[in-house]
Formats: sequence, C-alpha cells, structure tokens
Amino acid sequence: MRWLLLGALLFGCESTKPLGANDPDASMLSGGDGGVADDDGGAGGDGGQPACSCDASSCGSRICGRSECGFPCGQCGPGLTCLLGVSCTGGADTACLDAFGDRVGILDLGFRACPNDATKQQRCMCNGGGPNDWTSCDPCIEVCAHAITPGITCGTPECAGGDVCCVSIIDTSSLSCSGSCGGLNYTRACDGPEDCATGSSCCGNNDGFTTTCTPGATCGAVDQFCHTTDDCPTAKPHCCPGAVDDMRSCSATDSPTCT
Repeated sequence: MRWLLLGALLFGCESTKPLGANDPDASMLSGGDGGVADDDGGAGGDGGQPACSCDASSCGSRICGRSECGFPCGQCGPGLTCLLGVSCTGGADTACLDAFGDRVGILDLGFRACPNDATKQQRCMCNGGGPNDWTSCDPCIEVCAHAITPGITCGTPECAGGDVCCVSIIDTSSLSCSGSCGGLNYTRACDGPEDCATGSSCCGNNDGFTTTCTPGATCGAVDQFCHTTDDCPTAKPHCCPGAVDDMRSCSATDSPTCT
C-alpha cells in the first residue's frame, strides 16, 4: 500500500517535477493555475504547472477525512471525529489530530505533519491513544493542496448557495444553514477570505461563532479566519485551529497543527 501511495502521488502530479515542487495553492479539481514554469523555461499548460490529478473521485465512500492521495473528503462538526471515513462520531479523547487540524479516529489513516519537516506530511494509522499517537507511517511526502471554494463551514455539510451558518446560542453544537439567522442564534457569515469580496477579510469573535466579511487585509483586534497560511497577514502568518473544531484563525505563533 505504501508503494502504491507514493506512486499515486508521484504520477498524480507533473512527472517532470521533483516531489514537493507542486504549487500548494493550485486547484486539484481541474486545470493548473500555479505559476511554476516548465523545465524548458516555458509556462506549463494554461500559464502554470498542471494541478495534481487527485480530486473528489479519490474519496470513494469516504464522507470525512482525507483520501489516500490527500484530497479532503469532508469535515466533521464541532467535537466529532472521523471514524474510518464513513461517519462522524465522538471519541475525541482517543482521536489523533492530523496535519490539517482535523480529528482522525482509531484505526483510520490520516496525514500527520512530518516530524522532521513541517512542510511535508506522512500518512499513518491512528493508534487511538490521543492527538499524536500514530503508527505504521509511510515515508514523508508533500500532499498537494486544493483551492478552497466558497461554502461556509457549518459542521457537515458546508453551507452553499448564499446561506450562512446559524449557531444556536442555547446549544452551540447545534448548527444549521439558512438565508439568515433569527433570534437566539449567532451568525457565521464566512470561514475564510474566499467567502468575501476581493480586498475583504473574514473577521469575528475568537470562538468562531460570529463572523463577517470586513474590508481590509487584516481584522485588527478580532480574529481573522483562514484555511491556510496564504489567507493570513505577515504579522500572524500561521493558520491554526481555534476554539471550535471546525474553524481556524490566523496566529503569530506556530504549532504542528497549523497550516
């Protein structure tokens, strides 16, 4: 399985580039939009290196966690853990925390940050003894990222079609998508800059329940929500897990769970 994984990663991306040369911001869905030139000095494809071929089809029956080539197949709601890729359940105490800040259930496979190189990932099995209890690890590689499309995190699935995420004030584990949120609800109107107009940031309370698009490249004293370090300003360059499991915010301090 390990050799098959390496083969999929090597041949899923441009074969003339060394492993790790893939544009981390390129979409894995279709067509390349990176800016990496071909070996002969010319631009590849439509002006950049072709995107990795790893896409949603690699998920199979998975509804959460990541496929064997690193595609995100879905995210579990607050406090929940991906169990073998087929359901979201409890078990936070025994779950591992992957390189992307998501929980991986016991005996499931996930990508942890490579111990000797935080820019690379290592596919391992969660042993079930807590956040860092991984076993049976494959060699370190660099998982190709995918472009984040608009859609507001609201447990599983995300909100789409212009809906916002409504978080119950009475029970903050109760989330629902709606055109607008009524009384006794917090409103999460974005989870990153892709949900906002160009030149605006996704800002809000550090609990991640109330967010809004705010003009400007930074959010000042409140939290700035993100998916990767590219969403963050220079002063807070790390995108890290926040107070709730399904939201990440920019931080000045790095950790193994930051991206």
